[in-house]
Amino acid sequence: MSAAIYNRGNAYRAKGEIDRAIADYDEALRLYPQYFQTYGNRGIAYYTNMDYDRAIADYDEALRLNPNYANAYGNRGLAYAAKGAFDRAIADYDQALRIRPGAIDYNNRGLAYHAKKDLDRAIADYDAAIGLDPKFIPAYGNRSDAYRVKGDGTRALADLDQAIRLDPAYASGRTYFVNGVFDNAQADLSRARQLEPSNPYYALWLDLAERRLHVASGLAEAASSFDMTRWPGPVVRLLLGETSSAALAATDDPDPNRKQGKLCEAEFFSAEVALRDGSDQEAARLFRRAVDDCVQTFFETTAAKAELKALGVAP
Repeated sequence: MSAAIYNRGNAYRAKGEIDRAIADYDEALRLYPQYFQTYGNRGIAYYTNMDYDRAIADYDEALRLNPNYANAYGNRGLAYAAKGAFDRAIADYDQALRIRPGAIDYNNRGLAYHAKKDLDRAIADYDAAIGLDPKFIPAYGNRSDAYRVKGDGTRALADLDQAIRLDPAYASGRTYFVNGVFDNAQADLSRARQLEPSNPYYALWLDLAERRLHVASGLAEAASSFDMTRWPGPVVRLLLGETSSAALAATDDPDPNRKQGKLCEAEFFSAEVALRDGSDQEAARLFRRAVDDCVQTFFETTAAKAELKALGVAP
């Protein structure tokens, strides 16, 4: 009976009905508390609900029951990374890779190194992931990001091109935008908008690319499908004509990481509006603030540096 309930929990999780999945895992564990995979899968469900501490507790128990459960190490690494505990995440990925080397764990360890700004180790891990699975698209996209942050636009674009060859639906027009290839940026971001019309970030970056190409922006029409009461609604309104002070005022958040992200985006897009309006000095000031306030791995950081360079100003 516990197996049937466990499998029903897996089915609910696959359908995205996470709370029902957790309820079934709870019942399965009540009936058979020694099944380590139930803890592992309930951990995944908690992770999906962004309840990282409970996820970690379940992975801990799964590993107590089965110390060679590689998936639990890899998934616990993801939970630690989500909490910003990148060293603990890396230690878990090390353990998972010791048990069974896999492209996913190399890729995820690369992301953790990337977050720690150890780009060379990140790239080495993405290389390893691609070596194990040459069709593993996320590793190409992530290695492209690492090369972008290092300022190697040629390699960044080469990896992006390879990701698109493997999956024509793969879109990362922001990388093209950062490297000044605005027609490719527009094409990729337009495709991304078609795939995810409710994602405001694709529309924001598409607006920037369209304005660089001097074509009509579709942002006003796209905004009708967004929840403008939530971030980045204030940034959308900024690009549609509201003052930058309104966007900056909306960045307050009790979570310091979310606040930093909002401030970064508000400053960067405010700078883009100033640049669009011909206020180069104000644009440079705001781009400098974005460089200072944004996490170094954010697209906005690299884009702000590129814009400062184009303005003839040192970052």
